[in-house]
Amino acid sequence: MPYCSVFGCSNNKRTHRFPNRDNSLVRFNKWTNFCKRKLFKPTNNSVICSHHFKSQDFDDSDILKQKLLGDKYKSRSPSLKPGTIPTIFVINNDKNSDGNPTTKKPRSERIKNQEKKDMVESLIAKKSNIDSYGHMTYDNKILFSIY
Repeated sequence: MPYCSVFGCSNNKRTHRFPNRDNSLVRFNKWTNFCKRKLFKPTNNSVICSHHFKSQDFDDSDILKQKLLGDKYKSRSPSLKPGTIPTIFVINNDKNSDGNPTTKKPRSERIKNQEKKDMVESLIAKKSNIDSYGHMTYDNKILFSIY
């Protein structure tokens, strides 16, 4: 699933495809410029999420269907009104796609944790073995039986 093309945003829920370049070049260029990304060239799969549009930019009939049908209609993004341009620029560096604060650790910390995990797993693999009865042992203690 494609992620939002706007700089600093990584939402992948409730997205809207870029307008067709051939049908409305001015609108296409406004969407492209709104993304604030150097040398950005949208593809057919490029999208912008709903967070960058005002509530009045959405088709009222879709919003009403969503309220009435609830979960049955929830998976579909409400349609945008014709000619709509994104206007709300929000950088979501500290929030995930649900709007909740992210708990992602810095890359260096994640790498250190992965190295520790790999080292522990390799130590366990060296010291553990499976005996003829199908018992997995570690330092001559039975951990579990595989049969």
